[in-house]
Amino acid sequence: MQFDFRRTRKLLRRMSSNPYLDTAFAIRWSTLTPDRIPAAIEQALVRAQAAIDRIAELDLAQVSFDNTFLALEAATEELNVAWGKVTHQQSVADSPALREAHNAMLPKVSAFYASIPLNARLWERLKAFAGTAAAAHLSGIHRRFFEETLKDFRQAGADLPAAQRERLEELQSELAQLTQKFSENVLDATNAWQLVVTDEPRLAGLPAHAKAAARRSAEGKGLAGWRFTLHQPSQEPFMTYLEDGALRQEMWTAAAGLGARAPQDNTPLISRILTLRAEKARLLG
Repeated sequence: MQFDFRRTRKLLRRMSSNPYLDTAFAIRWSTLTPDRIPAAIEQALVRAQAAIDRIAELDLAQVSFDNTFLALEAATEELNVAWGKVTHQQSVADSPALREAHNAMLPKVSAFYASIPLNARLWERLKAFAGTAAAAHLSGIHRRFFEETLKDFRQAGADLPAAQRERLEELQSELAQLTQKFSENVLDATNAWQLVVTDEPRLAGLPAHAKAAARRSAEGKGLAGWRFTLHQPSQEPFMTYLEDGALRQEMWTAAAGLGARAPQDNTPLISRILTLRAEKARLLG
């Protein structure tokens, strides 16, 4: 009986004590705590890089679809799953500890993903297979995957000179951090704003369920009256049905100004992001 290394590796990962590395379909969300993020992501990064390195070290005469393109697809699978859990949590259940853990790993993860299409030896192996008769005979989803991967690498700068590839990696890393901070400012500004209405007649037109939710929201904060926020379950019925135009204007002004006022002012971030994107566009032609 032949020993299946790939199947065994997958089983070991599913049995991992760190839930971020667990590939089971049913995710144990209650066990995904911020303190477990660094170890999981560091481990996944090491494994993914090792897998990339194995492809990049292949004998050019031995390249095949399985040991280049399919191996590349599998190389980042564990990291994709683990980091996907982290970013999902950060987007739906943000907390100081989670944000700190996410942001601590973000530069490393961003740098890793940016480095893949800029890895000259890896790109050489992919192009080596692309020039074979086996590549010419690919069909169906394999042909589609093959062509899209080559296109993605070229669009990401794989054919650039070494110095420009290095600069592109730096740009990608900084952009990832800046755009994350931009999102955090929008989220923090959204969470910070509230509108409390104590004069019930001013809520004319508001559906009963929205009015009840606003009452519960106020009670949860120890406030009298009805509390409204910029989160969609509160904002949408308020802006759609409320008859009081002055109140609607107040909420609209707050929503339109998200990320435009201190302490969550995104103005300097926007300027820097545009500058970096312009440089990236010039590099990539």
